[in-house]
Amino acid sequence: MLHVQSASSLTETHIAMNNDSDTADQDIIQHHQEVLVSHRERLAFLLAQLTQRGNYAPAHILTDIRDTQEALRPIKAWLRAKGIPIADEPNDEAQMTLDLTPSHYPSDTAD
Repeated sequence: MLHVQSASSLTETHIAMNNDSDTADQDIIQHHQEVLVSHRERLAFLLAQLTQRGNYAPAHILTDIRDTQEALRPIKAWLRAKGIPIADEPNDEAQMTLDLTPSHYPSDTAD
């Protein structure tokens, strides 16, 4: 037996499907926003460790900072593509600089 849906029934089905899709999109957007916040919190912690340890910071801290900054870029781009305004924060692209001049060696300059 062939079942034919009325136009109003098809419209209601289409609206329900779109609402499910909108809900799924909102869930994905919310997830990306939560991941963005998590990455930014991790980045702030890593930069604080770098500041505290200075030239004695373990290499993994530098690597984690770089990796976390790189992870932020596609998340921010995706959210912006969805029309979500995302501000750039200073830590998102903070440049790491270390003073590699040995401070415990005497200066090469003559007195």
